[in-house]
Amino acid sequence: MHGVAMQSSVPSGCELQTLDDARNGTGVKVAAAVGCEMAADVAACMRGKSTAEIVSALPGTFTVLPRIYGPNMDGQIFPDQPLKLIMDGKYPSMPVIIGNTSEETMQCADTAGRVSDEASYAAALDKVFGAASRERILAEYPMKSYSTPRVAFMRVTTDAEFTCQSRRVARAFSKRQREPVYRYIFTQAQENDPALKPAGIVHTVEHAFLFPGKYQATEAETAIQRQMVGYWTRMARTGNPNGGNDPQWPASSLESDSYLEIGAATSARKGSVEAKCDFWDTVPFPQPHL
Repeated sequence: MHGVAMQSSVPSGCELQTLDDARNGTGVKVAAAVGCEMAADVAACMRGKSTAEIVSALPGTFTVLPRIYGPNMDGQIFPDQPLKLIMDGKYPSMPVIIGNTSEETMQCADTAGRVSDEASYAAALDKVFGAASRERILAEYPMKSYSTPRVAFMRVTTDAEFTCQSRRVARAFSKRQREPVYRYIFTQAQENDPALKPAGIVHTVEHAFLFPGKYQATEAETAIQRQMVGYWTRMARTGNPNGGNDPQWPASSLESDSYLEIGAATSARKGSVEAKCDFWDTVPFPQPHL
């Protein structure tokens, strides 16, 4: 592997659960749901269940809350927290692309409870980030500053769990390696998709631009597709996404926090003032968060 592109790369930014967390959390719940919690050999009992029984025992969901299933720090595949391994330089250095969409969590905006007013907004923040951080977050993201409570909650969770995590990881790479790190934020909705357009610039929306296929892009979107395919292809070929007539993509650094905004007017930018990343660097997440 000589280069990597990480899109919406939350796992490298948040703490992973430990193996004990997984056993004592999801593991205990699944064992109980399939009637194996009192078995002499719990694992053997669970292996005797059908796939359907195990899967239906505790359905997984994609939400802004800690996941029911996910990777865990087992001492083998993940010998330590991924971000710590990066910060300690215990990885093979290589050129990196890292980024996310600008409205990642809009489709998950009701997964911590329906957010429809000030009370439910505060309750959802409490559920995701913990009571100790709720008032600080409300001060930074007052509901009245946004068009709807759901948009306010989307902005909080997208900034906290995606945009600022991407910045955190990019900074960690930039500090530990000579190879360049290229960060992006994707800002283009799928204009020709009647189902996805109202949802916004959500998680995975950029796939239709990087891997053109069934989606019928508008003329303007076709230009964005050409840019993305060009950037990613050159990155794979040379370790540098720049080239052709596409806007210059500056490498990110601790000093500049440069990134490429990919969208209707693709251009290089500095910093992420709107995302309040300096604030999120001070907010501890309930662990394990992922």
